[in-house]
Amino acid sequence: MAPEEVSNYFGKEIDWWHLGVIVYEALMGSNPFSGTSEQVVIHHLVTKGIEIPEQLPKKYQTLLRGLLTREKSKRWGYEQIKAWLDGIEDIPVYYEYQPEISVDTSETDLKRWHREGFTEQSAKLWANLGLTIEEAKEFKEYFNYADAVEWVRAGFRSGKAAYKWYETGVETEETVLYENFGINPKQAARLKKEGVAAYELSKFLAAEELFEWKNLGISDVKEVVMLKRKGLGLDDVKKWKENGFELGKLIDYLSLDFGFQEAIEWRSLGFEAKKASIWRKYFSDANTAFMWMEIGFEPDEAKEFSSLDFEVSEALEWKLRGFTPEEAATWKEAGCSFEQAEAFKDKMGPSDARKLIKLERLLRVDVICFIILFLIVIADRNVEDIVVYFTFLQFLLVIVKMIRFFLNRNLKTYVADLVISVLIITITLLSLVFIAFSK
Repeated sequence: MAPEEVSNYFGKEIDWWHLGVIVYEALMGSNPFSGTSEQVVIHHLVTKGIEIPEQLPKKYQTLLRGLLTREKSKRWGYEQIKAWLDGIEDIPVYYEYQPEISVDTSETDLKRWHREGFTEQSAKLWANLGLTIEEAKEFKEYFNYADAVEWVRAGFRSGKAAYKWYETGVETEETVLYENFGINPKQAARLKKEGVAAYELSKFLAAEELFEWKNLGISDVKEVVMLKRKGLGLDDVKKWKENGFELGKLIDYLSLDFGFQEAIEWRSLGFEAKKASIWRKYFSDANTAFMWMEIGFEPDEAKEFSSLDFEVSEALEWKLRGFTPEEAATWKEAGCSFEQAEAFKDKMGPSDARKLIKLERLLRVDVICFIILFLIVIADRNVEDIVVYFTFLQFLLVIVKMIRFFLNRNLKTYVADLVISVLIITITLLSLVFIAFSK
């Protein structure tokens, strides 16, 4: 029987205790409680456990101490047994054998215990814990004997006080550590919920140091532990506080997993902790994030423009004209500027707009060609008649194309417009050839 079975607890920890008893029997050739009554067995289990024989080899003493630890949460399990089998010697052991406390319960004392409702056996059990009748009565209001033993051994003399800790779900050993820091059950429960265990607390700072943190303005133990986890000590925090850095803001940043210097960088650019945390998901560099934020971008939108190789100022132009990052990228890939895209977006797609822009450029070339021939004809009255005819024909083609382009601004005659441009350019070249040869 494991100690916790006395209070009707059943869990896997019991199996490891049973294994310990089996190992004990194998090594010693007898059960540790052989020849004793059930009441005596229970009394031994809840008051002192099983004594490990000193004559056993040290290796097996360690094994039994690990398996026969009365505190079930500290008892050895699979990992520790595996380590022991692998020959590892420095495995933590929490076995604490305490010799039975012999309390002289005289007949007069027993009568007093009887008057308060205790049997002779239960009176001896409670008295052996070193409790007075009043203290034992109070413990009985909240605990059975087996559970009370743990709390009494943890140093509690009040059943009511122990029960307040019991309700928080904090382990008995942890309560002592929390008490040493002056932390009450409600505070301890909150710390436990937020992942600050008593063992970690004692690892990071001493009880007296906690008062120094309070004097610095940090009374929340969770915040103290968080700062210590980040590698910050009292001197570090004092330095930044003296330099005017808002300590509360720093704590907000650190609680969101910002590094110390990183927090300072984001804060210096005007980011609040939560906002910085959101932007940091998209941009690791605070300065880049600041540039996008300053001109009115949301983090996800800024990241999308950035991933599509848009500069900040360029992205702003596209955004102001109502383009999403994907739309802007499509129009840009088609070779359209944001002004051109804005002009065409309600009439046609990027590829059609691109064709129309080409036609517009060709029209400019056509007009230039006509002007060249026209100026030649005007300047030289003796020019060949065919050049004059070419110039007139060219004029007509340019007029036709301009009418088609401005009055019928679409791509249904795209090929025809290209042919006209080719004719105009060809006429210009032929005219220049005739002029050259005629001289």
